[in-house]
Amino acid sequence: MPRRRAPACPVTGPPPTLMWLLLNPGGQVLEVAADCLLDDPRTAHPVHDDRAGSLAPGPTRTPASVALAKRSMSSRRAHRPGHGATREEIANAVSFLTSDDATSCTARFCPADGGRVAACASPIHLSTAKDDITMILITTAGKVGAEAARLLAAEGKPVRVIARNPEKVAALSQAGVDVVEGDLEVPSSIDAALRGVSSVILVSLAIPNQELNVVISAVRADVDHVVKITSKASRDSPIARRRGQTEIEEGLIASGLGYTLLRNNVYMQNFLMLAPAIAKTSSVGANTGDGSAGLIDSRDVAAVAAQIATNPAPHKDKTYWLTGPEALTYAEAAAVFSHVLNRPIDFHRLSDEEQTQAMIAAGVPEPVAQMNTQALALLAQGDSDWVTDDVSTILGRPPRSFEQFCTDHAEAFSATREDRQ
Repeated sequence: MPRRRAPACPVTGPPPTLMWLLLNPGGQVLEVAADCLLDDPRTAHPVHDDRAGSLAPGPTRTPASVALAKRSMSSRRAHRPGHGATREEIANAVSFLTSDDATSCTARFCPADGGRVAACASPIHLSTAKDDITMILITTAGKVGAEAARLLAAEGKPVRVIARNPEKVAALSQAGVDVVEGDLEVPSSIDAALRGVSSVILVSLAIPNQELNVVISAVRADVDHVVKITSKASRDSPIARRRGQTEIEEGLIASGLGYTLLRNNVYMQNFLMLAPAIAKTSSVGANTGDGSAGLIDSRDVAAVAAQIATNPAPHKDKTYWLTGPEALTYAEAAAVFSHVLNRPIDFHRLSDEEQTQAMIAAGVPEPVAQMNTQALALLAQGDSDWVTDDVSTILGRPPRSFEQFCTDHAEAFSATREDRQ
C-alpha cells in the first residue's frame, strides 16, 4: 500500500479517530469499535496505511477479510490484554469510522492512560523504519523450508527459520541460517521472528490457525511479501488439508500483503516413505491405479520459493503451478527405479485401506495417512495429471526429473544384505 500523509482533522468533542487494530499499542477501545464496524453492513472495514498513522479505504469487504480482521483482534486480546472502553468511546469510534471523513483523517491516540483514546493536541505518527538487515523468514524447517534456507544461506542472503526445537536443526545453524525458537501457535514468538524481515516463505502442515497467525504478524511487521507453499486447494475438496489451504490463501489475499501462491503437484520425496519397503521387497505399492502425476522434487519448490522471496516484485499476486518435466504413473515410476537401481522393482495395486495401513506402519500419523490416501485416490482419477513449465520459467533451468531424484537417493532405496534376509 503506498505511503501517504493524510490531512489533519480538527478535534471537536471526543477524539475523531483511532489507530487501526494492529497498531494501537494498548487499544482495546479500537478493537471493540472495529468489532462493531466489521458487523456493520454499511461499510468495508478500514485498514492502516503502513504505520504513518492514517486511515485508508479498506479492501473489498469479503467474509475472508472480515474473518482475518476478527482473528487478529482475538489474537491481540489473548496476548496483550487491552484496557477498558466506555460505551461512549465505542460509539464515537464506530460513528467516525463509518463516516465519510474516515478515509482522510490523521489517526490520533494518546499513549497516556494506558493507550486509551483521549483528545490529543497533535497526531502521533508511528515510525516506518525497519531494521537495517532485510531478512527472509521461513516458517518451518521441513523438506521445502530447510532446503530453501540452505540455498539462501549459500548465496549469502540473510535467512531465518522458526523452530520449536532449534537443537533439532543445528545443521542449518552451521550452514549460516539464523534459527530462532518459536511456535506458530504463539503470535508473540512470530512477532519476534519477523523483526527486520522483508519476505516470508510460508510453509508448514497447513493448519489454518497457525499460518493465519503468521499472516497477521506479517501485517503487524510491515512485511513486503509472502510466498505461500500450497497445493491444488479448493473449498469443496474432500481432503481437509486442501480445504485448510484454501482458508489460509483467502486470509493471505484479504490481508493486503504482497503474495505468491506456489501450487505444487505430488512431491517425489513422498517415495522416501516407501524406501524401506522398496529396499526390502523390490516393489512399490499404492492405491493410485493408472493415474499419472506431474511429480516434482521438493528441492525445486524450495529453489522457486527462495528465488521469489529474494526478488518478489515480478511475482506479486501471482499463482504458479509447479511440476516436474513429465507425468508418470506409479507403474512407470517403478520402471525408473528398476533402471536406476539395476534390479526389477514391481508395482502392485493397493486398496484404500491397505494404503492407509501401509502409511501408518511407516510412521505416518493416522489422520495424515487418511488424507494422503484420499489424495492418492484422487490421483487415480486424474487429479494430478498436469505438467507446466513454471519451474523452468522462474529458475531458468529445467526441473529435476524423477530419474535424477532416484539417482540422488539411490542408497535409500537399495537393499542391504540385512534387507534381503
